[in-house]
Amino acid sequence: YDLLRAVLEKGQLRNAILKLQEAVETRRISEEHRVLLVPVLSRLLFGRLSVRESRSGKDSPAARRAAIISFISLVCEDDSELFPFIYLMTRSFVPRGKWQLKEIES
Repeated sequence: YDLLRAVLEKGQLRNAILKLQEAVETRRISEEHRVLLVPVLSRLLFGRLSVRESRSGKDSPAARRAAIISFISLVCEDDSELFPFIYLMTRSFVPRGKWQLKEIES
């Protein structure tokens, strides 16, 4: 839980990502926990990805985006783990409601 809290703290994102990456690579996170962790982590990181304000050059939006996308690409082992993050990134382009889908199909 401490690593997830660190993801949310200002100035701690890089350290948290490095520690999470190490935990994933050394298999300290079990597969049972990983299944639950990746969607939650995707939501947290997407929130950090979409924040635009930054006070220091070290935590610029471009550097933050690069670090988050790089981390997600390393952590997600298959498409099912990557889907929550991709969905969050593209949901504004997906039509809402069934009536909109029917209009597009016809």
